[in-house]
Amino acid sequence: MSDEEISAVSREVPNVAQRSTSNTATVIDIGGSSGNTSCKMCHNGCIKSHFSCFGVFCAIVCFPLGLLCLFCTKEYRCTSCGACV
Repeated sequence: MSDEEISAVSREVPNVAQRSTSNTATVIDIGGSSGNTSCKMCHNGCIKSHFSCFGVFCAIVCFPLGLLCLFCTKEYRCTSCGACV
C-alpha cells in the first residue's frame, strides 16, 4: 500500500482512541416492595391504598367473610392529584 492509500484509510476509519464513549446507565423503576409508585397521571404523587366504605361495612356486618370483601375492594389513589389508579 502506498502512503496515499494508508492516509485515505486512516481518514475513513477513526482511531479507537479518538472515539468518544459515554458512560450512561438506564434505571428502570419497577416499584419497590413498599408499594409506593409514582402516579401515572400527574407523575408527582405516590400511590397509596385505602379501604373503601363498602369494604369496611361488609367487614363489620359479614364478619369473618366480610374481610375478604374488605381486601378485594381496596382503592388506590394518588396523594397529589387524588386520581384513582
